[in-house]
Amino acid sequence: MEYYPQIFKMLYIKNQKGIALLIVLMVISILAAIIVEFSYSARVSLNIVGNQKDELKAYYIARAGIEASKVLLDYDKNKNADYIVSGEDADPEVETWSQVRALASTEFGGIPIGDGILVGGITDESSKININRLVYNKEGKALDENSAARKTAKKRVIKLLDSVLGDEIDAEPEDIADNIRDWIDPDDDDGDAEDDYYQGLTPPYESKDAPINSISELKMVRGINDTIYEAIEKYFTPYGEDKVNINTASLEVIQAINDTLGEKNKLKDNVLENLKLSPSDPERQYYTKPFHSAFGVSSNYFSIKCIGIVNLGKKTEYSKTIRAIVKREGPAKKNPSEDIPPIEVLYWRVE
Repeated sequence: MEYYPQIFKMLYIKNQKGIALLIVLMVISILAAIIVEFSYSARVSLNIVGNQKDELKAYYIARAGIEASKVLLDYDKNKNADYIVSGEDADPEVETWSQVRALASTEFGGIPIGDGILVGGITDESSKININRLVYNKEGKALDENSAARKTAKKRVIKLLDSVLGDEIDAEPEDIADNIRDWIDPDDDDGDAEDDYYQGLTPPYESKDAPINSISELKMVRGINDTIYEAIEKYFTPYGEDKVNINTASLEVIQAINDTLGEKNKLKDNVLENLKLSPSDPERQYYTKPFHSAFGVSSNYFSIKCIGIVNLGKKTEYSKTIRAIVKREGPAKKNPSEDIPPIEVLYWRVE
């Protein structure tokens, strides 16, 4: 009689041990899952921190390039012997501020900074045609539609567009010039029709009706697609004086201006032949004194583009681009009684 209860007792004890083993295995499995999840989260957090660190490095490399470029331009204006070659208050294409563009190019591998590299350079905005002159004078005041200044500006823009677009790109230079004018003109007669067009886009937006701040705004203008923009953007600027720097301007810009001048005021043939020579040609002459009403020989407006790159060529490569447009005041125009920085930042964008 006592045999069967003993068997039941032994079975009960074995079942209890089996349940305990299952519980232990379950606890171990849960702990393992928690450890794996914690380890994964830790790795993700570590990668995020590392990425943020590299992104910050890339930003400050680009920022260092902008600040170095400002210093270089300031030295140049002060006629430091190491930074100017002309001996006059002029800005030829062979000056150090322009040559640094080649040094910081991808062709030369950029400039090493820490464990990253800097790519970029300085471009003379005074070598381009000011697109805002289609409507505004240099003080930013809208001119009368029939004023001589507006008509001359439109002729130059059309001439330049016709030259750089050529026959390969299907676009009418006059239509593009009119669309740009409508974009920035606050008192345009076709305002309603113009707004209807932009409001019908996806997403909709309104025309600027004010001076352009960045040449990239042209991408938003009616009739200017990516192909047209890439063809024209290096020839126009929203900044600069009325006189284009003849030493740094492209032949297309010089010719567009020259074609709108009267026969008596056009550049002489020997000047044009000289300007056709490459900036690196030893026969190329640079002009150090103003000699023409439409052209100058110095520059005060510059665009700076600097790209900071970390881990180049790796999966974890990071880059930051800073674009700035600066105005160089210089000691000659600086009033000691006024707190005017030698280099004034007019435009700043981080990408």
